[in-house]
Amino acid sequence: MTSFQIKLLAALLMVCDHIGVVFFPNQLMFRYVGRFSFPLFAWLLGQGEKYTKDFNSYFLKLTVWGFLSQPIYYLLFNNYSLNILVTLLLSLLAIRLGKLIEPGSQQEEERSKKDEFDRELRPLLPIAHEKSEGRPKLFLPLTSDFVKGKQGVKFSPKSAQAALHPPAFFTNKYLIWFTFALIAQSVNANYGAYGVIIVTILSEFNSASFKWWLKWLTINLLVLIIPGFKPYQLLALLAPLVILLWNGKQGRKVKLFYAFYPLHLILLKAVGIAYF
Repeated sequence: MTSFQIKLLAALLMVCDHIGVVFFPNQLMFRYVGRFSFPLFAWLLGQGEKYTKDFNSYFLKLTVWGFLSQPIYYLLFNNYSLNILVTLLLSLLAIRLGKLIEPGSQQEEERSKKDEFDRELRPLLPIAHEKSEGRPKLFLPLTSDFVKGKQGVKFSPKSAQAALHPPAFFTNKYLIWFTFALIAQSVNANYGAYGVIIVTILSEFNSASFKWWLKWLTINLLVLIIPGFKPYQLLALLAPLVILLWNGKQGRKVKLFYAFYPLHLILLKAVGIAYF
């Protein structure tokens, strides 16, 4: 399956889920099928963030369609939560900011360390010569990254990075994710904190990683104790099986795909007024 085909499948499953919510609330089969929709959209958002050539445009599209969808979302579902596009928008920011504080490749990290060392710290290093007897010597505190050689004190890029960016909880991408999850929960976005965490985890989908599957299992099992979720939300656990069918190709592009969300809400509302 291409990304486009997975997107169509996710949209179809979403419509089925919403038909069940609005017209057949006692027919849980619609809800069961619909549990696959959000994880698929979550994975697609991660792919979009990864491969987009214009992040600002991508962000703006989600913002605009999320804003336009909110009134009809209120009317159709008769609740005051924020629609799913808001959840995706917060998740998009969480993914991007998480990547900004943790460079993507080891080569980028090494190059960044060396550049920062050369630019920021090298001019500040005191020169210590072994032959400077008879006068005070100025030494930096030695660590495992300092090497005293014949020409004096050498300072490794690793130490430079530690000095420029000391280890801190606030520079961890998981804190970024958790922060946006709390924001989603506090503003009553659809799926709340669970939704943002699902998106961020699926943005790093790796079918060969035991660690990834463990994280995926853990967050989905939490729905059994998180208020507001039904036990059938556990069916979302199976969504990665659909993602495994991806053939690595994007397929057809649809620029206004997110317009489908408010349009299908309007259609469902119109059908409800006309026939129910």
